Amino acid sequence: MAFFLPQIFWVRRGVRAAQFVANGIMINDIAANGELNFTVNRLILGDNLEILKSIQDETVDLIYLDSPLFSNRNYEIIWGNEGEICSFQDRWVGGVDHYIRWLFERVEQMYRVLKPTGSIYLHCDWYADAYIRGYVLDKIFGGNNFRNYIIWYYKNANRGKYNFAFSYDTIFWYSESKTYCFNRNKILAL
Repeated sequence: MAFFLPQIFWVRRGVRAAQFVANGIMINDIAANGELNFTVNRLILGDNLEILKSIQDETVDLIYLDSPLFSNRNYEIIWGNEGEICSFQDRWVGGVDHYIRWLFERVEQMYRVLKPTGSIYLHCDWYADAYIRGYVLDKIFGGNNFRNYIIWYYKNANRGKYNFAFSYDTIFWYSESKTYCFNRNKILAL
């Protein structure tokens, strides 16, 4: 099973999830009473804002968010033995202000659903990392709940002729409160 970006989700090789999804919710996540059944480690296809609004307050331990990067690029990725293609656009009419408003709405809902001991890890790159930290994460979580950042460095980046290469992504780690959970021993075991 592979998951890639909001638009395409493979349930098994060669079968698109659209055959199994209704309104962005996996069919087997809907109980007889119409309520959503969330189980451990469930991936859901759909607009995360609408899904987040259906989740109860303070019920989530950890969120890893790999949102669009505000790169203003079109992407096409080919992978697999059968040359499966995934294409998407990371373009925002209205510029960075529109992108930040879009992201703010979603992160605000993520904050609401996090348990007091919960954390969010938001993956971004240099295109908008300063905006995301200053205008989204610090405003919603508070600067005092910034825990750390992880730098994901790529060795394969080209050296710039007139500039340093942009060869890293940033993962911001914020907690919902000062009573966050950090499993140091599990990380040391990696």
